[in-house]
Amino acid sequence: MFKIAKSITDSNSQNLYVDKNLFYIYGSGYNGEDMPSSMDYQGIQWKTDFPHVSRKILRQQRVERYKPFRQFEENELTTYPSKEIKREEPYYSFEKFYKGINLWNGHFQLKHNLLVPTKTDFIYPFKSGFVHYSLIDFKEKKFIIEEDIHPVGIDYINGIVGLSTLGGELVLYDLQKGNLICKNQIISENSINNCVKFFKQKGLQGLKVGCGGNDCSIYIYDLNNEVELSQKIVIDNPVNTLRISPDGNLILVLEDQTNTEIIDLRIEKTVIQLVGHEDYGFSGDWHPDGIFVATGNQDKTCRIWDIRKPNKEFNILPSRLGSACSLKYSNSGSYLVMGESIDFVNIYNVEKNYEEMQVIDYFGETIGFNFDEEDGDSLFIGVMVESYNGVFEYNLKRTEYLNTLSDLMF
Repeated sequence: MFKIAKSITDSNSQNLYVDKNLFYIYGSGYNGEDMPSSMDYQGIQWKTDFPHVSRKILRQQRVERYKPFRQFEENELTTYPSKEIKREEPYYSFEKFYKGINLWNGHFQLKHNLLVPTKTDFIYPFKSGFVHYSLIDFKEKKFIIEEDIHPVGIDYINGIVGLSTLGGELVLYDLQKGNLICKNQIISENSINNCVKFFKQKGLQGLKVGCGGNDCSIYIYDLNNEVELSQKIVIDNPVNTLRISPDGNLILVLEDQTNTEIIDLRIEKTVIQLVGHEDYGFSGDWHPDGIFVATGNQDKTCRIWDIRKPNKEFNILPSRLGSACSLKYSNSGSYLVMGESIDFVNIYNVEKNYEEMQVIDYFGETIGFNFDEEDGDSLFIGVMVESYNGVFEYNLKRTEYLNTLSDLMF
């Protein structure tokens, strides 16, 4: 066992990631204090890197001092009791932390900056384009579109990477063919294109991509032989995030307003208003059944809605520290992952009516997370913080057991 420990510690790979095997070697009951050098999953060695403060004390200080950005600071938010923490085995267990990756967050409110095409690679933007990182050989390849294109959103489908930019552009790049499909100015240069989302619409042929930004418009493009604008829907507020229903007919629109709209693409009108949030919305997702939606907001809540009975939220899930900046259901719909603006990712058990959860805690700004697109069993989380930035990999629990870092707080 100690030979394994030495090979892991001394090998070049240890410079690239922190592996779960380090913790198995010394026992699975990891609590962050009784481990050799007190190293945690992020690779922080508390006794040497921060000898004058423990992890628990730093966590307490951040909880007490951090104030997430709010549009309506003068209004006191409604508070909701925290959900019970799942204290038994985690749903997703720690696998690796890939260290020192220079992640990018082009806009502090937009946290959708990590794509995971397979279990062995991920893609993230940087100021001049995007980066493909291989987990097979730990090499990155940069795809430079323009010197300072400044992406703020990214999406992927069938080998195509889409970027939305600070300058109001839509960029599409074909990884398989190795060529730029388009770099189109779809919004004026003084207005941000906040999001890009690929989808297919039921009953129609071909691939589509949706965009929306600060010019209060939603743009739908058909991706056939050319990139053609097929729909432009003008709304009353800047668009922050778009999420498309499983059948491709409805769009969940998170905007610079407290209400959330659901627009039917077939008639180009708002068919549902979700009323209840107390600040602007920046994240959302559809459950695979197409009936329930989750909305995330700067009011520090995620709300679950049944679109058949949209007059009141089905459930309210409060965050622990930051705003609910990123949401995604697992492929099966069994779990909802809520990423906070910093330090926390919360995994809710949908089948237990969101009453049980797993908390993953770390130090740093959340830049995004995603499930792998092969089977959705791997969850990758991007974290940006000086000296300890990188990407976590968690795998859906099967037979092994490893405590979560939530035990350090609760």
